[in-house]
Amino acid sequence: MSKNRRALIGALNDLYGGVGTRSERFHAERKAADLREATRFTVFDYIDPDENRLSDVIHDLLDPSGKHGQGTLFLSSFLEAIGAPPIAVRSACKVKREDCTLYCANFQRRIDITLEFSAFGIGIENKPWAREGEDQLKDYSLHLRQKYRQRFMLVYLSGDGSGPTSLSRSDLAALKAAKQFRTLAYPTGLHHWIERCCRECKADKVRWFLQGFADYVKKTFEFAEPDEESPHETD
Repeated sequence: MSKNRRALIGALNDLYGGVGTRSERFHAERKAADLREATRFTVFDYIDPDENRLSDVIHDLLDPSGKHGQGTLFLSSFLEAIGAPPIAVRSACKVKREDCTLYCANFQRRIDITLEFSAFGIGIENKPWAREGEDQLKDYSLHLRQKYRQRFMLVYLSGDGSGPTSLSRSDLAALKAAKQFRTLAYPTGLHHWIERCCRECKADKVRWFLQGFADYVKKTFEFAEPDEESPHETD
């Protein structure tokens, strides 16, 4: 028993020694990389964005006339990500923030971001953490339907991939069947969009910001496995 114990202790010492060596090598390599790349630095650690600030960031990236200087690059890749129909990309886009729901009875609600084309509208509700208010997305869908008839989409940006709670099962199913609703999860679909924007961006300053945004999303949000008993399914 004593011999086996000594062998075990020796094996553990070898293991810990190997781990320690690899850990030291890792930290040395990261320190060398940080000298030129600052791999752990991100502005998002300082601004600690809330829901409104994240909506501002997404709005500005989607705006073809935004200060990012990339024209329709980010907007076009977003439209692909949500599966927008071709009609949505054939005209100029006006990007609005906090657009009032004037075309439904509850006209005091505000859609976080609206993409308005000449014959098509896309409403984007950003919910990274909080749930919707009562009938919130129902009112948004009614507003979009009245304003754009059948030529609209409602996009739900979900922090963990969960579906909306302010649409009934039948209303949600009908919107999905008509391809008028899409859930985009922060840790998957939205993160993929940001990474694609980062790869295709031509401006170094903006590309570094996008990389920080992608890193922030990856670190902050986790995908939740859908509950089979829940009536609200995700895409």
